[in-house]
Amino acid sequence: MKQRRLLLATLFVFSIFASVQAANYTIDSANTIAANDNPSFGLSNGDSLIIHGVFVMNTNYSALQNTRVALILDGPQARIHWTGNYALRLGTGSSMTFYNGSDLTVSGPCNNNKSIYFGSVEVAACVGGNNGVLNFDEIVYAGGIDSTGSVLPVHWLSSEAQSIGMFDVEVKWSTAMEENNSHFNIEYSIDGINWNLAGAVNSKALSGNSNSILDYSYTFNVLERVSYIYVRVVQVDFNGDNSSTDVMPVKFKEADGFVVKTLGNNAIQIENINSNEYAEVTLNVYDLNGKLITAKDFSDTLYLKLDQNGVYILEWVTPQQILIKKHLVR
Repeated sequence: MKQRRLLLATLFVFSIFASVQAANYTIDSANTIAANDNPSFGLSNGDSLIIHGVFVMNTNYSALQNTRVALILDGPQARIHWTGNYALRLGTGSSMTFYNGSDLTVSGPCNNNKSIYFGSVEVAACVGGNNGVLNFDEIVYAGGIDSTGSVLPVHWLSSEAQSIGMFDVEVKWSTAMEENNSHFNIEYSIDGINWNLAGAVNSKALSGNSNSILDYSYTFNVLERVSYIYVRVVQVDFNGDNSSTDVMPVKFKEADGFVVKTLGNNAIQIENINSNEYAEVTLNVYDLNGKLITAKDFSDTLYLKLDQNGVYILEWVTPQQILIKKHLVR
């Protein structure tokens, strides 16, 4: 029971965690924001500026020069566009990542005066080349630059994860470029906070370097019997640095468990649809604060009448697995 209560508690903690994590400001795909407005976007250290639209560099921009931010460009409309010789200055330890056709563009000649700084360090310029400064095409092609101003070791092209059968997960991902890449770790989490290693796949790139599209896949079995998990792929280069895909939620088949029917007057009916496999199961009912309301053992069908209507957490438990559902009782 203690382990099951811990599982349920982590579900509540994760929902709280998701609401208090680092703040984001998003420039929508239909919007354009100009540097001469000097927007700070209300961001603090560790926050993200997500660009789906256009940020126009029509003057030097320094509103975030003392703020460590993750600048994320995502989508074919997303770009930072220089209209002249201006510097984009972000705080020390910032990063910049490009997804799904996003870009850095310029009007007029491409030169070293169109530049990007993290703190006092110039990390990129339109032409680049001075003292190892990267050019715009290099960082876009690589998929971004990390907090040290180095290109990301892997440019992620795609990633997906899906359940197969009852408790297996298939993960697929592709890279457009790899630099100094050693291997990939496939990780999963029950609560979205604590991560477990499912397995590892070596890089297909010769000596860890490739400019071609490479496809990967990995299938693993989840030991914990839960209704959903979170999956990510973590790239590890030969120096130990890493980057990861977005977190991918995976939901297991609903058929492997129970069905809840609302009967009215605060009553519900629970059917064990795998009664041939699980002769007896336990149903725990919790309120949204995690308080145990009742616990019942049954085999085929269980009728419950609760004291009041509202949303409850139903936990279906067998020796092999635990499934959790939310249900509105009325």
